[in-house]
Amino acid sequence: HESFRHAQKVKPDFVLMGEHLPDVSGPEAIRLFSENELTKDIAVVLMQTTTYGPENSNEDGQCAILWKPFTPYELIQNIRSVWTPTKVSPE
Repeated sequence: HESFRHAQKVKPDFVLMGEHLPDVSGPEAIRLFSENELTKDIAVVLMQTTTYGPENSNEDGQCAILWKPFTPYELIQNIRSVWTPTKVSPE
């Protein structure tokens, strides 16, 4: 689960991923993210073509499912549904 371990180190604001990862399925990755204390607050958008796995989002709203094919507008809307950018004040 290389991508999951990387997210634990980097702690990104959100992750955009496909359903077919080299070492784990997209739905399994979502489960890993949501059950881990270090990654449970990371917003995830899963790009999916198959009908298995989560329907639209997980219970806490940290994950959205984006069904392929999709438009750039749909991608932005899905990201916005799970992630709100924080402003970084200049020092």
